Amino acid sequence: MKQYIPSAITACNLICGFTAIMIGDFYWSPILLLSSFIFDSLDGMVARALNVQSDFGKHLDSIADVISFGVAPAYLYSLYSPDIEDRYFTIITVSFIVICGSIRLAKFNSSPSKP
Repeated sequence: MKQYIPSAITACNLICGFTAIMIGDFYWSPILLLSSFIFDSLDGMVARALNVQSDFGKHLDSIADVISFGVAPAYLYSLYSPDIEDRYFTIITVSFIVICGSIRLAKFNSSPSKP
């Protein structure tokens, strides 16, 4: 049963990120993204402490991170962008956020694991 605990924490990260997108609230969405950060910080520590690291957990964590730290901030930026009149600039900006987040996670996943 303990092998599921880190993935449950990662799922909390994913739920917070997705909920931040769905509600799109100027005040609550950042709180949810901060919660995502806390869950993201905990899942790896718990997996190592319980000695239950897995490839599944690594990939689930990456998906949750793309949602919480790539898609959600980009979407929220597009909602509250001061450049709302210039949609092309907003599209380029949010695309850049998502691409940078995805590249960072791809680099992390392709790097050798720490002992």
